[in-house]
Amino acid sequence: MALVANIPVNSDIKFKAERLFASFGITLDDAVSLFLLRSLEIGAIPFRVAEPKKESQTDLAKQAFQNLQKIKKSLPSNFDYKAELQEAKSEKYGDFY
Repeated sequence: MALVANIPVNSDIKFKAERLFASFGITLDDAVSLFLLRSLEIGAIPFRVAEPKKESQTDLAKQAFQNLQKIKKSLPSNFDYKAELQEAKSEKYGDFY
């Protein structure tokens, strides 16, 4: 006996999944049924569930460097970052620094 299950799914995801499964010759309903059957068969979710990969410190440093390179390209060629930094420190900390 078939039971109807209403599962909320993003419409774009549903459309793309239907197209994918149609290319296999099955419906979305068939795919969900296969997922449920396989889960029961093995007693687990039939694929590895993991947290998204966290970016390493190296990846973050590379990304920061690339961002700085983009900023550098937008600055005038005569921009003196050392003088700008010293001026910013003086404005914030006065002669104390």
